[in-house]
Amino acid sequence: MTAVERAASVAEIRLALHPVSFPPLQKGSWPALARQLRGLSGQTRLEHVMRLLASAILAHCEPEADGATRRPGAAPPPWRDAFERGTARSTAVQEPLTMLVDFVLDQIWAMHWIDEFPFANFRAELATRVQLFETVHAWLVADGLRPDQAAAEAILVIELGGGTDWWQDIAREVMLFP
Repeated sequence: MTAVERAASVAEIRLALHPVSFPPLQKGSWPALARQLRGLSGQTRLEHVMRLLASAILAHCEPEADGATRRPGAAPPPWRDAFERGTARSTAVQEPLTMLVDFVLDQIWAMHWIDEFPFANFRAELATRVQLFETVHAWLVADGLRPDQAAAEAILVIELGGGTDWWQDIAREVMLFP
């Protein structure tokens, strides 16, 4: 936790959690899991979150040959209006790295993982979500969002997505180390 608090970059946060994000899977592969999640066809906010996570997984695991990322379409996510209202009310710009550190420390302290899988698995799973945060955050900033709003939206994606049964099944059943 001290290393996370002292981190000067997203990469340092990731390394403080676990040396490997996207660890080898016992069953399936990250791209195969991402393709399943991208196949969600509903229009709920949660399904949008999962498709965005899937796109970020594919951007990391299978970057396209021409160097382009597998960035999703330009349509704004269904939660954008709520974040824009919050940003309009806020006069203080927040530091995205500080926001991410707070999220990571909250995830550790919440201890939701304790009944599900070993601490090493949780650390690798959280390091993976931090990697996904970095990708989603970069996409949102490239779309023109203020960096702190982009961080808040990216945290929403990795927090909601990471709390789903879909993601927990990944963490529980396939992210197990021998």
